[in-house]
Amino acid sequence: MRMKLNESEKYFLKFRKKLADWEPNNLENQITLDEILGEGKGVKTARRILLKRGLIKSTAPLSGVYVLYNQESIPYYVGIAKDIVKRLENHTGGSRYTSSSLSLRIARKLHSLDSKTHPYPHRKDDKKSAFFSEVKSTILNSTVALLPVESELEYYLLEVFLACELNTLVPNGFNEFKTH
Repeated sequence: MRMKLNESEKYFLKFRKKLADWEPNNLENQITLDEILGEGKGVKTARRILLKRGLIKSTAPLSGVYVLYNQESIPYYVGIAKDIVKRLENHTGGSRYTSSSLSLRIARKLHSLDSKTHPYPHRKDDKKSAFFSEVKSTILNSTVALLPVESELEYYLLEVFLACELNTLVPNGFNEFKTH
C-alpha cells in the first residue's frame, strides 16, 4: 500500500483515536512480562495466559504494537512485531544481543557502557552472567500493553507515532530510529 504525503495527516488523526480507544496506560490493559514469560514459560504458555486475561482474542500469532512500562508505570519502549509474543520472548531470553536490541540498550544504560569500547558479549558468557540476569530482570519486571495491528504500514508508522506521543525516545526511553 502506498501512502501519499498529503494523506499522512489522516493516518495521524487515526492513530490519535486508536491511542485514545486503546488506553495502553490503563493498568487493566497491561500484564507483567514475568507473569507471561517468567521462569519456565514460553510462547505457548504466554499466549494462553494472555487469552485467559482477555488481552488477546486467540492463541494465533499477534501482529501489531506493544508498549513496555517500568515499575513506576512509565512507558519506556514501543515495539512492533509480526508475532508480538515471540518478540517479547526474544527481549526476555534471547541468546545474543542481535535478538534484542532493547536488551543491548538497557545493558549499556545500566552499566554506562560505550558501544565502541565495550562490545556486548554473548549472554551465556559465564563471566557476564550477573550482568545479563540484571538486564533480563529489568525487562521481566516490566508490564506490557498490546495493540493488534494488521497492516505493516500502519504498525511501522504507529511505532514512531507512539514513541513520540509516549515520550519513549532516547534519552527518556529506549526507542531509537537509527539505521543499521
